[in-house]
Amino acid sequence: MAAAVLTISNVWAGQNYATPYMFVTIAGTPGNRGNVDGTNGAAKFYYPDGLAVGTNGNIYVVDQDESTVRQLVHVGTNWIVTTIAGSAGNSGYADGTNSNAQFNEPVGIAGDKAGNFYVTDTTYGTIRRLSPLGTNWVVTTIAGSEANPEVPGLATPMAPTAMRNFIIHTGLRLILPAIFMWQIALTM
Repeated sequence: MAAAVLTISNVWAGQNYATPYMFVTIAGTPGNRGNVDGTNGAAKFYYPDGLAVGTNGNIYVVDQDESTVRQLVHVGTNWIVTTIAGSAGNSGYADGTNSNAQFNEPVGIAGDKAGNFYVTDTTYGTIRRLSPLGTNWVVTTIAGSEANPEVPGLATPMAPTAMRNFIIHTGLRLILPAIFMWQIALTM
């Protein structure tokens, strides 16, 4: 695994506080992009964007350009990457199970206490829920639609890049920054 050291500095009131951090690549290989499930460096990502950590400790990432949701599971000293929803190179809009679901440029992901994940699908301005069902993942649209890409409660339809990231607050209340609408929306 490759390691990189990054120093993050905070300058406040004329004082400089620097904290060194070490980052270790746990999956994928820098400069070697694609969409391959696998272990550690054998796995490939094309454009990993949003990240979330599940209640089980697994890491979930949306691969924006491949329109997939990937799961990283820590087993011993390895990280195993699998695609849990969407199909690489097959973007579109479809609710469904596992690879039968389609996304088009997913960018944000957040999880809830029940183990569900919520993904912002920017091209259609939708929020999609991924629910575990045994070893499967069921994708359902909970806000917006392919034909009418707007999220209820927002002042205007969502621009594709407006739905970037969001958080889950107190159960299923989503807090969504609509960056090009200059507002913060909270589901009721």
